[in-house]
Amino acid sequence: MAASAGAVALVLMTVGAVVAGGPAPANDMRANASRLQLMNYSVRGHNINATTELGEQLPCGSIESTVWYQIYVPSGAGLEINTYGSDYDTVLAVYTNPRSAPIVCNDDTDDPYYSDIPEFWYDSEVVVPGTPRTGQWYYIQVGGYSGDEGHIVLNYRLVR
Repeated sequence: MAASAGAVALVLMTVGAVVAGGPAPANDMRANASRLQLMNYSVRGHNINATTELGEQLPCGSIESTVWYQIYVPSGAGLEINTYGSDYDTVLAVYTNPRSAPIVCNDDTDDPYYSDIPEFWYDSEVVVPGTPRTGQWYYIQVGGYSGDEGHIVLNYRLVR
């Protein structure tokens, strides 16, 4: 009986594990950006084994190992995005078109509220201003500083 319980515990501990050298995440390429829903406000993912595409924008310094998300924001709303809770040094950029220059990007948060908490020093935060248009698709690029890889916690919310 004890051997079975140990085996079950081992299986539970390894479910969802990501192995270095394995396949890239599904949203590794811009064309495969994961679509975010306005009702979630936080998603988890990873950039382990992610690549940097040929011709991909590399804003905010040394960003590599990137993954992509997309979200539709209704007119008049802005978007606040951060990577608080991620376990590596993140870089975050937002585009209206993933082949143009980013409208905002950030390597490390400048939020004074978190300046005394070392766990947040390497997280990123951006605020996308509201637009009077009928609505806007945004593309979110999350990568690692100098190729850093790990588990992503992407938090987002509408701001007015």
